[in-house]
Order: sequence, then C-alpha cells, then structure tokens
Amino acid sequence: MEIGGSAAERAVLESLGQRRRALSDQEGQLDLREKLLQATEDRVQQRVDELKALEQKIEQAVDEKRKQEESEVAGLVVMYENMKPKDAARIFDRLELEILLKVVRQMKPRKMADILAKMNPEAAEKLTVAIASGDTEKTANTSAPAQLPKIGSN
Repeated sequence: MEIGGSAAERAVLESLGQRRRALSDQEGQLDLREKLLQATEDRVQQRVDELKALEQKIEQAVDEKRKQEESEVAGLVVMYENMKPKDAARIFDRLELEILLKVVRQMKPRKMADILAKMNPEAAEKLTVAIASGDTEKTANTSAPAQLPKIGSN
C-alpha cells in the first residue's frame, strides 16, 4: 500500500484483497468439486462398461443354451423318427405336452402321422389341438428367456 493513501483507499484495497482471497477459496472449492465430479463420472462410466460386458456374456450364454437345447431336441427328433411308430406312440402318450410339442414341431409330417395314428386317442387329440391352436404359452416360458432392456451408450 502506498504510504500517502487515505483511509478510504486503504479500506477499499483491504476489501478488494479480502474479496480476492474469498474468490480464490471459492475457485479452489470449485476445482475440487469438478475433480470429484469427474472421478464420479469415470466410475459410473466404468460401471456402465462392466454392465455392458456382462450383458454380452449373458446374451452369449443364452444363445449357447438355446443352441444346445435345439441340438438336443433335434437329436430326439431323429431318434423318434427312427423308432417304430408303435414304440414312439407309447412314449408320446406319456410325455408332457410342452416337451412333446418341441419334438413334434420338428418332425417330418409323414413320420408324425404314423406315430399319431398309434397314440392313445385322448393324447393324440390334445396334441393335435395344441399344434393347431399354436399353443406356445407353456413353451414360451422355457424356450425364450425374457428380453432384457439394452444399456444405451453415452
């Protein structure tokens, strides 16, 4: 400060100095908040990336499981198509409708006709109605997993 300054000038200069210090403190706090916010955003982005990776793994596992089930059903189809119709019909009479539909829908109609003719009439009727009506309620619950919402990218 100048030696010759008035008391009013000194008061203004001191007030400005205090204001400068207060602004400097606020700037430091804002910088700290900005760094904390950036760190939080980085953690959130990392978590989103982890969830996306997990979602992909789950989708791959579901696809593998679906392919495995399809392969197993295809094997059953071949096995039942190669059996004598009477023997296959005896087994079909006792199978749950849900499982039976999975197998029957992949069988050749000619082979299925022979088996259907040898089945118990009540079981054959239930199977025919289920096929004709497109009864997929029971099979939808086990054959197709619920669709999960996708995680959007930022």
